[in-house]
Amino acid sequence: MSSGFETIRSALAAAKGIDAWELRHDHTGGVQVYLLPKGHESERRVDSDEYIVTVHVRHDGVQGSTRLRLMRGEEAEIGARLEQALYMARLGGVEPYELVVASSPPKVELADPALARGVILQSARAIADRWVTAVGQLEGARPSSGELFAEEVTSRLENSAGFVGEVGTTKLSLLNIVLARTGEREAERITWDERRRVIDLDVESIVGASADEARDLTRAELPPSGTLPVVIEAREFGALFSPIVESSSAESIFQQSTRFEIGQPLPGVTAGGDPLLLASNATTPFGLSSYSFDADGLAARRVEVIRDGRFVRPWASQQYASYTKLEPTGAFGNLEIGPGSVPYAQLFEGGPVLHIVAFSWLTPDRGRGDFSSEIRIGYLVDANGRRPIKGGSVSGNLFAGLSAARFSRETIARGDYFGPRALRFEGVQVTGA
Repeated sequence: MSSGFETIRSALAAAKGIDAWELRHDHTGGVQVYLLPKGHESERRVDSDEYIVTVHVRHDGVQGSTRLRLMRGEEAEIGARLEQALYMARLGGVEPYELVVASSPPKVELADPALARGVILQSARAIADRWVTAVGQLEGARPSSGELFAEEVTSRLENSAGFVGEVGTTKLSLLNIVLARTGEREAERITWDERRRVIDLDVESIVGASADEARDLTRAELPPSGTLPVVIEAREFGALFSPIVESSSAESIFQQSTRFEIGQPLPGVTAGGDPLLLASNATTPFGLSSYSFDADGLAARRVEVIRDGRFVRPWASQQYASYTKLEPTGAFGNLEIGPGSVPYAQLFEGGPVLHIVAFSWLTPDRGRGDFSSEIRIGYLVDANGRRPIKGGSVSGNLFAGLSAARFSRETIARGDYFGPRALRFEGVQVTGA
C-alpha cells in the first residue's frame, strides 16, 4: 500500500461531514513504443499513480456525491480538495443507497506474466520487432507507422463500509497504419487492437489483414442501392448490440427509459431467427472487460441477460440494484453471445450479399435500435465473386433484424467479445450507387 493511499485514507477517516467514501488507487507502469518501418522510433516509460476519491453526504433526504482525482504528488492537497468536494456534494443528490460491504471477490485471470514489471520492456520490444518484420514482408502495401502500448496496472479499492480489494491487470494496445496504392488511387487502413496477453495479440495477422484491406480499398466501389442481405462481422457487435446492453440495465428500468419487460420477448423481435442468448461475463480469463470486482466492489460473475430471445435478468450496479430491489450483479462485463445455427460460409449463400467488415461508425438508437452507418470497408458477394465496397450506407433496425437473423456456428474470442464470428440480417436497406 502506498504512502499516498494511506495519507488520503487517513484524511477521509478524519474528515467531518462525510457519511461514506470510496478510494481507488491505480498504479500504472509500462512502456510506449513508437514504430516506423525501419525500426523502433522511440520508447517512453510510463510510471504513474492516480487516486480516485468519491465522497457521499446525506442531507435533506438525499445522498449527494462528488468524485475527485489526484495524481502522484498531489496527495498533500487532499484536505482542501475534500472541503470543496463536501461543498459540491451538498448541492444536490439522489435517493440514498448503501456501499458494497466486505466480501471475497473471485480470482479472475487478468494479468500476463510476460507483462510484469521486470520483463514488460523486453516483451514490448519483442512485439515491436514482430511488427517491423511483418510490415517488411508486405507486397503491394507499405506501412506508415504504428504505436504499441504495454501496461501493467495494480488497483486497490477500499470504502467506508469495509470493502477492501486489490487486483493486477495487464493490457496491450497496437495502433497499426498501412497504405496501398493502385494507379492514382491510394488507401489507408488504420486498425486498433487491444488484448490482455502477449499470446493473444496476433501481430502478423493484424498487419496482413490490414494490408489486404488497404489494397482492396484502392479499387473499392460504392455498393448498389436496394434491399440486400447483410453479413456483419463480430468486430462491430459491441456497437450493434449496445441498445440491448443499455436497455437491459437496472438503471434503465429505474429511469423508465426501456421498453424491455422481464420475462418477455425482446420488443420488435418476432420468431424466425436464431434465438438470441446474450450474457455479461466478467469472469472470462483475460477478457478486456473482465474484472475481479467492479468499480463499486461487486464481485465478478456471469449473468445471462437474454435467453432464447427473452429478457430474463437485468444487470445491476450497486446503486440501481438498491433502487429497483434487484440483486446486484456488477458492471456489464464482456459481451457473450451464443453460437448460431449455420456455418460461416453459408451466411453468404443466395447472393448478392453485402459483407460488412467495418463501419465508419455505428451508433444505434439506444431505445429503438435504429441504425444507419457508412461502410468503411466491405465486399459484395455474388456469383461473380467478391468485390470490395466502401462508402454508401446501411440502414436498419437491430430488433427487426434479429427476427430473421442467422449467427455463425463458428465462434471467436476478440478482446471483450466472445461468440459467433458473424451474423446475417435479411432485407437491409443499402444506399449507394
